[in-house]
Amino acid sequence: MYPRRNVWVMSFSVLLTITAIFSWHRVLANLFHDLGATKRLVGVAFMVLTLAYRIPSVLGGLLADRIGRKRILVIATFLMAPMYALTAFMHSWAGVLL
Repeated sequence: MYPRRNVWVMSFSVLLTITAIFSWHRVLANLFHDLGATKRLVGVAFMVLTLAYRIPSVLGGLLADRIGRKRILVIATFLMAPMYALTAFMHSWAGVLL
C-alpha cells in the first residue's frame, strides 16, 4: 500500500467537503431570506441542516469502520457536490432543505 497517497487522497476529500460546507453557509442565510424566510425560520433551517449533517456523520463513521475511511470520504464528497448544485435551482427556502 501507499500510506502517503492515502493521506493525500483523504486530506483532499476532506478539504473539498469542508470548503463546500463552510463556503455555502456564508451565503445560505441571505439566500433563505431572499426566498421569503423570516429570521426565525432561517434559524430553524440552520438547526435542521445541522442535524442533517450530524446524523449521517455517525452512520458514515460506522460505515467507515466496515468498508474503509477513504472510500467513505470519496463517496461523501461526490454525493455532496450534486446536492449543493441542485440547491441553486430551488425557488423556495423550504426546497433548499429537502
